[in-house]
Amino acid sequence: MLSKKGVLGEMADVIRDLHRDHANIALLLDMLEDHVRVFEEGGVPDFDLLMHIVDYFRDYPDSVHHPKEDLVLERLRARDPLAADAVGDLAAEHEEIGASTQRFAAALETVLQDAEMPRETFPRAVDDFVTRLREHMNKEDTLFMPAAERTLTAQDWEDVARAFSEREDPLFSERAEKRFDALRDYLFD
Repeated sequence: MLSKKGVLGEMADVIRDLHRDHANIALLLDMLEDHVRVFEEGGVPDFDLLMHIVDYFRDYPDSVHHPKEDLVLERLRARDPLAADAVGDLAAEHEEIGASTQRFAAALETVLQDAEMPRETFPRAVDDFVTRLREHMNKEDTLFMPAAERTLTAQDWEDVARAFSEREDPLFSERAEKRFDALRDYLFD
């Protein structure tokens, strides 16, 4: 049964949430690049904040944002296979982004442990992560979400909204989790 909001309301909510997530992720990527620039110039970035960024990416985007997009793509594939094919395999891209997150995290851990590694390894891992994520989000914003908006039904949008209604963003929502307080303070003070 359709909610009182109807197709436009549920679609608008899901699309708004996905766009908001992308804007929040871009903010974190900017911050990450700033800290890596400090590292590249021989300074000491705030490694605690960088670990919080890793924790965030391992948590929310990998467990909520990407699965939500995967469900939207699944619905798009069922309704318009050609449009879905044009978008490509987002699930595979999400897996690769997860792997890139792990490489970034491993490089950060290596730096934190003062282990031997070439100095450029850490910035290279971060650059790979940032570049991959920015390209991916651009593709979703320009191809995927417009195709989904044109194609999915009211029931599709309601199903997607219902599937992910329990979990809020642990950093950017009003009920942010305490473990991200330092990161929130840095971003918003």
